[in-house]
Amino acid sequence: MYFGKDAHLAILEYQNAACREKKHKIYVQKIKCSFDKLAENLIFIHGFANDHEHFKLLKTDCVSFLYETLEKFDGSRGSKAFSYFNVCAKNFLIIKSKKMLKNKQRNISIEDFKNMNSAEKHAIENYKIIPAQDTIMILEEDKEILKDILSKIKSKVINHNEKLCIDSIIQVFQNI
Repeated sequence: MYFGKDAHLAILEYQNAACREKKHKIYVQKIKCSFDKLAENLIFIHGFANDHEHFKLLKTDCVSFLYETLEKFDGSRGSKAFSYFNVCAKNFLIIKSKKMLKNKQRNISIEDFKNMNSAEKHAIENYKIIPAQDTIMILEEDKEILKDILSKIKSKVINHNEKLCIDSIIQVFQNI
């Protein structure tokens, strides 16, 4: 039994200890292993983790949460520590997994292009980036320089067909 009477009594002893060092010693020696095993079992039983890295992170977060709730347990109500911490850990894991699923649905990785659906690919391909202000200014200056060059060419053209052609080119550049 990883969470039996010994763990229950250790939690009560932890709550009654006045010194922070004594509480830490009790937690490390008598309680931490029970919390580790409880979190591990809940994660495996309910399938909260898919890979090893996710499992380790979820387990440490759950154990930390249980450590934070140690002071909240009230043994005088007649409930067992296992029941209380089992419910706390399960609720924590449910909330954490819902948050992770919601975050996973909201965010997509650009690097994972193969696993994207067509709507996600379309959104990425059509994403518009506003250029920097200096780039916009340079482009405007380039347009003005081009207009000046075209007007100089127009002044040097003699033939009527060439004038019509350069007027058309100027019209095209003005309507960009």
